[in-house]
Amino acid sequence: MSLGVEGIGGNARSISTIFETKYFRPIHRRNVLGFRLQTAFVTGYGGIEPAPNNRFYTGGDDSIRGFDIRTVSPIAFVPVTSNTSVSFNDPNQLSGTGQPVTRTIGVPLLSYTIVYPGGDTQIIGNVEYRIPLAGPVSMSLFFDGGVNGILRRSQLKLDADGFNQLQTTFPNVSISNSLQLAPGSNFAPRTSTGVEFIVQLPIVQAPFRVYWAFNPTLYSHVVTAPSNAFYLSDTFKNSLPPGVYDLQIAPYLDDLLKTPQTVYFNERRSTFKFSVSRTF
Repeated sequence: MSLGVEGIGGNARSISTIFETKYFRPIHRRNVLGFRLQTAFVTGYGGIEPAPNNRFYTGGDDSIRGFDIRTVSPIAFVPVTSNTSVSFNDPNQLSGTGQPVTRTIGVPLLSYTIVYPGGDTQIIGNVEYRIPLAGPVSMSLFFDGGVNGILRRSQLKLDADGFNQLQTTFPNVSISNSLQLAPGSNFAPRTSTGVEFIVQLPIVQAPFRVYWAFNPTLYSHVVTAPSNAFYLSDTFKNSLPPGVYDLQIAPYLDDLLKTPQTVYFNERRSTFKFSVSRTF
C-alpha cells in the first residue's frame, strides 16, 4: 500500500492511495497460479482538483492487456465558444444593379468537445496460469479485468471565470459548471483474456513477452456531445429587416445545432502485442 501527497506549499494539490496485493500458488509442482488485485484513488484538497497527469488511465501490458496503454478513461464533454459568420441579403440596402447587398454578422456559438479526463478511482484484477516450457521460455494463460471511473464528480468543474463568461454569453442556455459524462462511460467494465509467451533475456535479466488478447467486455458506442447552441438578443433580431432572421439567419443556425461532435468509439475486440516486462 502506498500513500502520496502532493502540493504542500504549491498550487497543485492531491492525495493518492494505491493498494496492491498478490498471491501465487504452485500447481503440480512446476506450474504457478497467480493473482493480483490493485485499487487506486486520487483526490484534490484545499479546493483544488488533482492535476490531469495525476488521474488514472487504464490499459496496456501492466493493467488490462487487450487495450492500448492509458486509453481507458471516462468520456466527458467540455463546453467551448466560437464565433460563426452568417451572411444574409439585406433588402434595405441595394447595390448599383438593384440587388440586395450581402451582409455578414458574427454569432456566438456554444459547442462541446469530447475529452478523456481520466478517472479518480481504478480497480484492476489479474489472473495468470504460468507454465514453464523449456529453459528460459514459458507461457501464461491470463485474464485481466477492471474499471476506471470518477467518484468525485465535484472535482471535474469548469474554471469559475470561464463559467461566468459562458453564462453571460449564452443566457438562454442552462450550462452546468461540472463536466457532463458520456452515458455508460463511467466505470465501464473491461475484460481481456488470452495467452502469452515469455523469454527471460539472459543479459538484461528481463522478460520479453509476446501475447495475444481477446476482449470479451469493451466499450463500443457512438458518443454524441450535447447539442450546440447560439444566442442573439431580441434587440438585435428586431434591428434586422423584417423576415431576415426567420427566413435567412435562423435556418442556417438551426442546421449548426443539428451537428454536435460525434465520435465512433470502437475498442478492438482482439490484439497482438509484445513488451519487455511482466504485468505482475
